[in-house]
Amino acid sequence: MRSETAVRTSFPRWGFVPLLLLGLVVALFARDRGDANEPMELPVELWGTWTTADPQYEGRALEFAENWFVVYRGESGPAAYRVREVESVPTPVGRAYRVVHTDEVEDLQTLELLMHDDGSLYLRNPPHVVWRRR
Repeated sequence: MRSETAVRTSFPRWGFVPLLLLGLVVALFARDRGDANEPMELPVELWGTWTTADPQYEGRALEFAENWFVVYRGESGPAAYRVREVESVPTPVGRAYRVVHTDEVEDLQTLELLMHDDGSLYLRNPPHVVWRRR
């Protein structure tokens, strides 16, 4: 007679549940932490490419999109930024924006803009340069 030993290949009835719950908690925590790092969307009224007629800034432009923007710095080349936070408040002449963003090494920086009701855009620095959407 041949004797065979049965090998149990399944988990104990309740032994798998704690493992499953632990995996679910870890997945939710990881997802929540990832959301905190997700970029924030810029207001649609800023989207597009902006240029200026100021001769000091010839060959330069600003390009805003959903959750990023690029500063074209002439011969220095473009610099891309990821938007992390946007604040917007009405002003007597239009709307002010404060955009917290990161560069390629994830350093936090702030860009302050003022959009006039006539569609012109001004940066906090330099405040005298008028930018218009192309």
